[in-house]
Amino acid sequence: MQNTLVLYIVSSIFIFKFNLPYFYIFWFAFLTFVFPPPSLKCFDDSPEPTKRMLSFQGLAELAHREYQAGDFEAAERHCMQLWRQEPDNTGVLLLLSSIHFQCRRLDRSAHFSTLAIKQNPLLAEAYSNLGNVYKERGQLQEAIEHYRHALRLKPDFIDGYINLAAALVAAGDMEGAVQAYVSALQYNPVSKRLLVVFLSQHSRKQTSIV
Repeated sequence: MQNTLVLYIVSSIFIFKFNLPYFYIFWFAFLTFVFPPPSLKCFDDSPEPTKRMLSFQGLAELAHREYQAGDFEAAERHCMQLWRQEPDNTGVLLLLSSIHFQCRRLDRSAHFSTLAIKQNPLLAEAYSNLGNVYKERGQLQEAIEHYRHALRLKPDFIDGYINLAAALVAAGDMEGAVQAYVSALQYNPVSKRLLVVFLSQHSRKQTSIV
């Protein structure tokens, strides 16, 4: 294809520059008919939108699998590729926030949570992630406020209740923590994870009273 295009261009220049007889022009026309010049579009290496979308989705799924497997370095590397493609994608911003939190890079985690909130002020998960940063820093009141705001935005947010309860336990508010678990159980009464945490905290409360 590329050689045909080169031959086509060179022949055109050669014939018209040197005023070759009509015979050569007719010959050139014949060659042009038999070997039509290739479209320049064929040299466009940019992927089609569908391919880009599939590539983005596949890379996002890979990053999530790596995060779940604890390979935070690989997950971050792939997430950064995704972020460069779609800097406003809240799913990518949330995952970057979670990755940095797991690596104890709290400033970076808060940064990406804040970016996610700017893109979508109603994104409960971003407020919860930011609450995790405050809790890790020992700023329990700020953490509790962010968890509660997340739950106002998304009342069936189970992880939000668990995070709120943990912060309330750390703040010494066992009654509030139990209430948070009870509220969560109303939305997900069969959650094994929630029941285990609830019973553990309830047991600790009873032990401390004794």
